[in-house]
Amino acid sequence: MTKDTEGENRVMETKRRSDSRELEIAVMADQTIALGFGGLGLVPCPVEPGDDVGARLKELVDSGRFAVIYIADSLTVNIRPLLEEYHNRALPIITPLPDGKPGGRDSLALLRNAVKRATGFDLLANRDIQELDEENAGE
Repeated sequence: MTKDTEGENRVMETKRRSDSRELEIAVMADQTIALGFGGLGLVPCPVEPGDDVGARLKELVDSGRFAVIYIADSLTVNIRPLLEEYHNRALPIITPLPDGKPGGRDSLALLRNAVKRATGFDLLANRDIQELDEENAGE
């Protein structure tokens, strides 16, 4: 490797480091759940009844601050098309968070797809999603 090439490599590495920033993890849920996760170092994004969940999610995505956004399953009911729009993006990963509230019955199917996309493997392939939903409903 020539001296010029070594210098160029160092400049490229320095530029890469200066461009990088630490991304955060957000939790969109009701105030109790969101603040609980905030105590663990995640960024709480409380959503109140009547809030525009889709607009709030767009704000978080567009901010570029987050690698992962957990969203309470019950909040996803009316924003399925928006979630599908974000599905093929590398970042942020938007993952449903089962919250036990009505309307969020397919969180495990969404979680299964997110895990498969992230890992390249269907880690829940041997478990029927309906079976997992039934187990969680009984808890």
